[in-house]
Amino acid sequence: MRQVQQWAQRRWQEDLKTKLSGRSVGSKTWWTTLKQQQGLTSDDDVPPLHKSDGTVATKNKDKAEVLASFFSNKMSVPDPERPPPFVPALTNAKLSTITITIEEVRQRLSQVDTNKALGPDNISPHILKHCASQLATPLTAIFQHCITTGVWPTLWKGARVVAIHKRARGLIPRTIDLSPFSQFLGKDTFIIALDIAGAFDRVWHHGLITKLNSLGIHGHLLLLLQDYLRGRYLRVVMNGQTSDQHPISASVPQGSVLGPLLWNAFFNDLLQLIPEAHAYADDCTLTFPCDSGDHCATVAHINQVLQTIVSWGHRWQVELAPDKTQVMLVSDDTPLTHPPSYLMEGRYPCRLPSPYLLKSAPYGVCPLTWLSCPSYLSLLDKIQHRAQRLIRLKAPPDQPSPTMQPLQQRRDVAGLCVIYKTHKQGAPHLTALRQPWAQPHGHTTRAATSRVHQLVVPFARTETFLRSFLPRYTRMWNHLVMQTQLHYTTSLHTFKSAANAWIKQP
Repeated sequence: MRQVQQWAQRRWQEDLKTKLSGRSVGSKTWWTTLKQQQGLTSDDDVPPLHKSDGTVATKNKDKAEVLASFFSNKMSVPDPERPPPFVPALTNAKLSTITITIEEVRQRLSQVDTNKALGPDNISPHILKHCASQLATPLTAIFQHCITTGVWPTLWKGARVVAIHKRARGLIPRTIDLSPFSQFLGKDTFIIALDIAGAFDRVWHHGLITKLNSLGIHGHLLLLLQDYLRGRYLRVVMNGQTSDQHPISASVPQGSVLGPLLWNAFFNDLLQLIPEAHAYADDCTLTFPCDSGDHCATVAHINQVLQTIVSWGHRWQVELAPDKTQVMLVSDDTPLTHPPSYLMEGRYPCRLPSPYLLKSAPYGVCPLTWLSCPSYLSLLDKIQHRAQRLIRLKAPPDQPSPTMQPLQQRRDVAGLCVIYKTHKQGAPHLTALRQPWAQPHGHTTRAATSRVHQLVVPFARTETFLRSFLPRYTRMWNHLVMQTQLHYTTSLHTFKSAANAWIKQP
């Protein structure tokens, strides 16, 4: 272990030397790295925060305490010691203990990601991976002792939290997986994107243990999981300054192996209770297919289901967020003149405008939604190319083979049509996609007239977002405005035909 530690130190020193002496290093990088080695870091990452006593926290230590207190209060439920509701056994199978072998531990250690940060025990992942053979035996003894006694080490119950600013975003259409209701093509479908406040942060520990017991977990293993959840705490790290310990009375640990598994055990009974629900982790979507003339009956059923979900939340101390829950109607018909009301917790869930109406034509929605995932779209393009080759091979030699319009061209035309309907026709159900018009230059130029009809391209920090709908088609719209007069077209059909010809040009 000492040899591995010395090797890691030498490697770190060589990397630092290379970083500071390379030709591409700038003055900013050089000084930033030097200050980091001296422990001098900027205090501007997090702005001053208000304390509970009304004063303002400006030092890193004080900021860390404010955030730690906030996170600790967030990871709680109203009545953590309340006896949980009775849950009948869901299986006759029982699991009371597990056996851990030295070889299993050695394999897991050898697969440790060395890019991960140190845990609360301050053991480097390099040590865990490169000393896997030496550490496997003592760690196996510790793990097996934990299972036998049903006790989780206190040091492993702590969490280091680093605050990351989350930008507030306006209402945007969610990416909805259409596969759960693809079988209902030809019918209207109501979709409800359910929002659970806090989700992982507010899992009731007593309720979770009860549900684990109903799933057949008992004996020493259940005691170990119960101790794993009991007495947890967190610290917030702010520019090298660490807050005091703050208790956690609810939640499942995020970023851990057990976290998602425990959440699934806690959330599973709601999925059994509501057959219309489909979930991935804490994202839950409800789908309700219906005929176009049967909306009223379906909405009544939706409200009954929402009430059932609310009652389940009260029993298990799960807080729902009606303001963030979104409702969408997938239909080929025109938008509803009087959108129905959906009740949750006595409030109306957030409804995408009009409501948000999507055409179910094959290339009207899905490809535009998946623009930032070119690998998936390329699979469709390959299928089309293969079909084109087969047609060419089977075509009579004396006749020209028919050609297919490239799928990317169809996607681009569809994207420009959406921009046209949003900004030129003012489609109310596309309000969330509207971008501000570009401001004209302060002086006269040849491009001044076209700039009036251009849009502000949203800033993209990543390549993934740069490929998504708004950045891509806002840029394409601006090119169209500069090169053509299509933005003056008053008919969508005329615009679509002309845009098709414009994109087809070499």
